Amino acid sequence: MFTLDEPLEGQVYADFLRYIDRGVFSLSLDGEQVVERYDSWAATAQPERADLGRHRLAAGEHRLRV
Repeated sequence: MFTLDEPLEGQVYADFLRYIDRGVFSLSLDGEQVVERYDSWAATAQPERADLGRHRLAAGEHRLRV
């Protein structure tokens, strides 16, 4: 969960660390699935940014679910 002090509009990203002990999952933002399949497995540790799409987010609380 995260809170915005003011409304924002733009491209939304989530930062992850891909590694050998990770798997495949989906991502949702405020109850809407934004990434159907994200594969977070990698042979070595690799930072990666998942693109969640362009959104208009109101001020207040929001929930990113993995």
